[in-house]
Parts: sequence; structure tokens; C-alpha cells
Amino acid sequence: MGQIIGGYSNLLGMLYRQLENLYGLDEEEREVIDNKLTESTDLIFNHFSRVENKYFSSDCGAILDPLNSTQYCILLYKLSKMVHHKQLADKLYLLNKVLNSCDIYHGIDLPQFFLPEHPVGTVLGRAKYSDYFVFQQNCTVGGNRGVYPTIGSHVWMFANTSIIGNCQIGSNVYVAAGTQIKDENIPDNSLVFGSSPNLIIKQRTTDYFEKRSPFSL
Repeated sequence: MGQIIGGYSNLLGMLYRQLENLYGLDEEEREVIDNKLTESTDLIFNHFSRVENKYFSSDCGAILDPLNSTQYCILLYKLSKMVHHKQLADKLYLLNKVLNSCDIYHGIDLPQFFLPEHPVGTVLGRAKYSDYFVFQQNCTVGGNRGVYPTIGSHVWMFANTSIIGNCQIGSNVYVAAGTQIKDENIPDNSLVFGSSPNLIIKQRTTDYFEKRSPFSL
């Protein structure tokens, strides 16, 4: 179904060493990782097969390269969701922060298909996310007075953007670099610029977003 660059054993050994060196790892935690890593990589291969990028898949199937930080970021998040062992899940979450400078807690429910693109400095809070969510560096999704955004499908947060508070973000929305959205709704099929409450919204056709999607649809 897919290929792990360097092989499964090398991936497992690398993960063990990273966790052991930073946080310690007991035998129970090692056993949990060993049981869940194969299941996680199966999910990864399904995930990466939908990404139209030469580093994620080839004619031979999906590719997982542990030295590709974007791919490893996705793996650590998915694994942290699957281990059902809070202390170990916390360690995987923290490892992701250390290695990738990306804050995605295992309590956050990202969709089946999402894509970080150089996500250094990104913090994702407890919003409702939909499939084909893309985020880049220094993005923030967070709450305001306990209310978090709802984000539709095919939303792309470009660099240095934020979606905060009581926001309903439609499907097929590109949040342009530097844009700050707070307590506002954005309709489907939109390009968004600027900062709340003075946002500029430009409508586009569905085809516009389909042609630019990094996913095979």
C-alpha cells in the first residue's frame, strides 16, 4: 500500500530513541507504540495517496519519509490520537512541538485529510475542522471567550493568518497571507484579505479552488 523510506524498523527505532532521550519511555509505552505504529502508517498511506505532491506518492504508491518534517508531523499527530494512553499521547504531542514547532494537541480533532505545509509556528485550537484543510507557517486557530471557529472543507490558511472565536468559515475558502479573522463569518468560495472588522472578501467559482487543491479529489 505504501513505502516507508528506510523501512519500518528504522522508523520505529528512531521514534523510540527520540522519545527516550527527551521524556523517557517505559516498556508499556514501547509496546503501545509497537502495536499502534503499523495501524498509523496504514492511515498515513491512505492519507498521502490523496496528496498530489511528488514527495508524498509515486506510481508505486504512497511514500512516508520520516526525515520529511511535514510527513513526520502528520504521523506523530495521528499516532498521538491512536495510542489511548494519555502520558504517551502527551509525549508524542510534545515531540511534535520540539521537532516541528507545530502545536497540535491530541485532543484536537483534525479531519481525515489535512496538509501542513511548512507549519513552523502554527497553533491549532479546538475548532471544528473539515476535510482537505491546509495550513502553513505561523497560523493560529483559537477561541474567544470560550467560542471556537467552525471551518468548512477545502479551507487553506496561508502564512501568518488567524481564525479566532465565533467564526463560521465556509467551504472553498483561501485565507490570504497575513489575514486575521475574528468573530466573523466567511461564505463559500471566497478569497479573504485583511483584518477584522475590515475584511475584503472576493468570490470565486468552485473550479478555481478545485484546480488549485493539493489533493486529488
